[in-house]
Amino acid sequence: MALWTDLATWRGPTVNSGDGDRNPNEASDRMVEHRGIVLHIAEGYFDGTIAWQKNPTARVSSHFVIAKDGRIAQMVDTDIRSWAQRSGNPTWLSVENEGFVPGGLTAQQIEANARLLVRAHQIYDIPLQIATSPSGRGLGHHSMGAESGVNWGHPQCPGHAIIAQKPEIVSRAQELCGSGSGSGSEPAPVPVPERRRPRWIIEP
Repeated sequence: MALWTDLATWRGPTVNSGDGDRNPNEASDRMVEHRGIVLHIAEGYFDGTIAWQKNPTARVSSHFVIAKDGRIAQMVDTDIRSWAQRSGNPTWLSVENEGFVPGGLTAQQIEANARLLVRAHQIYDIPLQIATSPSGRGLGHHSMGAESGVNWGHPQCPGHAIIAQKPEIVSRAQELCGSGSGSGSEPAPVPVPERRRPRWIIEP
């Protein structure tokens, strides 16, 4: 099970994940690969977003939800597909950020997203770089699907303000890893939990 409990509080499981049939331990629930992390805007508040993702009628989920104060909730195992960006669900991790368009991320949310990106880099070898299309790898944003003519839904998510903050998130992640420009330092202590075989949670 790939739960990042040293970074996030486990608030799952949700049936809005995997292949959606509510049967655990199936190969069809799994991520096909991990190309990167997709930034979303929740259009809502932290606890309300968590509650909505646990509602079977919502038919939506994300791997993580980040509060404005930097708290991180994990909703879906990172080896299982969340229901966040349609055809991108099998290949991209997803992060919903508390807030509303056209607002940007708080400093605490930038830090939290950077730490998630570092962990994804350490576990799944996701590069610490900006992605601008579903065919890329690194830190992406939800609307890059629509911008590339791919069925990812919600072309206004997460909004221009958050897209403009992607370089700051990547730069901070590089700093945490000691790989920033001219850093020359050892990687910062972002502990990596032992990788265990996932317990399948349950997307169409």
